[in-house]
Amino acid sequence: MRGSRANGTSAEDTLWFQLRDRHLGGFKFLRQFPIEQYFVDFACREQRLIVEIDGGTHGTQTKSPVTASATNAHGT
Repeated sequence: MRGSRANGTSAEDTLWFQLRDRHLGGFKFLRQFPIEQYFVDFACREQRLIVEIDGGTHGTQTKSPVTASATNAHGT
């Protein structure tokens, strides 16, 4: 996954700059976090929160029903 981090979109990089090192409310966010066979862009495990960035290399479609089902199954 480290390769995916290096190829992140500018939107991901901008958001990561704000989320990393507990800059947002003291919460720890992880980048490219695995949920089942998928990877979400960002996750805060302690708040059970995931963040997905749409557009750019992600395409312009909304999250697929399969991905939504996987993340919902984990309560995020």
